[in-house]
Amino acid sequence: MQDQRSIHEFLWLQEVTEVDPSTLGAVMLPVEFTPGFLERGYELGATSPDDLYTSTDERRFWIAGDVTAKAHVTLKYGLLTPAYEQPNNIRRLLADWECPAWLPVTGYELFASPYPDEEYGCIVARIGPVPELTEASGLLSFLPHVDTFTEPKMHATIAYVKQGQADAWLEYLDTRKIGRDVAVKLNENGRPKLSLGKNK
Repeated sequence: MQDQRSIHEFLWLQEVTEVDPSTLGAVMLPVEFTPGFLERGYELGATSPDDLYTSTDERRFWIAGDVTAKAHVTLKYGLLTPAYEQPNNIRRLLADWECPAWLPVTGYELFASPYPDEEYGCIVARIGPVPELTEASGLLSFLPHVDTFTEPKMHATIAYVKQGQADAWLEYLDTRKIGRDVAVKLNENGRPKLSLGKNK
């Protein structure tokens, strides 16, 4: 099977299509990790907050160290019209969609930085497979969009860490039982609380 491919490999495509992948819209499902999930690693000396990486490029605002407080699973990325500009379309598409209250974490993985000038590793919790998430992604694909990966992987980003620190983080996370599932954040009506912002 061929390795995962990213639109970031094809910089010429941005010039041809005049589409900047970093500005595309997204529909996200906010989730919540177990409190103290990362702090326990610091206490044990397995990881350190000094390992965290934050971009100095304001355009890459989402690369911000520990991001568990804003953890989410991206249901669809690549919308040509920002999600926050078409909330009614999204709500109508997902009107009958049912989402489980908890999502299983099946493991942890490293996503390499796609930016040559940013040396970091992106630590993520792999989610599922969860049929309901696949269904939501499929429904949202009816909206005009550009796929940015050949095979999207459902995940929740945990942290961005400095290059060379990722192995220690993955080793620690693989030993933890806490954090093996995440709670879906709900709104006042008991429905999934979707986020329509631009961050990944």
